[in-house]
Amino acid sequence: MPDYRTSAELHFPRGLPGFEDQNRFVLIEKEALAPMVLLQSAARPDLRFFAVSVWLADPGYQIGITEEDLKLLELKEQPQPGGEILCLAILAAQDEKTFTANLLAPVVIHPKIRVGIQAVRSDARYSHRVALGEAC
Repeated sequence: MPDYRTSAELHFPRGLPGFEDQNRFVLIEKEALAPMVLLQSAARPDLRFFAVSVWLADPGYQIGITEEDLKLLELKEQPQPGGEILCLAILAAQDEKTFTANLLAPVVIHPKIRVGIQAVRSDARYSHRVALGEAC
């Protein structure tokens, strides 16, 4: 894992689904990966996820964070495109050039308080396997 300051860590109070014991992550941005970013566990450097903005995956995407999650993130309303709140879709590689994005459970990060969650939607409006093709 590249060196980073502890102040760069993001706290995920509930971890991520399937990795509930992992509460500290770092967001890594590299020009060569753009527009993708890496969300990497601070405790387990081998645990990392590629992600992109939900609005890159679907420009019309509508966030649907529960009231409980909004409180955890200290938000009064749903995040909007272009705002300070990061809303990321975790990617899964289908082959060397094709990815799917998880729009059912975006990772939402409030950078000012350094808290993040994976906000699993309560509806079935979006899929966890939205094809992106070679666009990203």
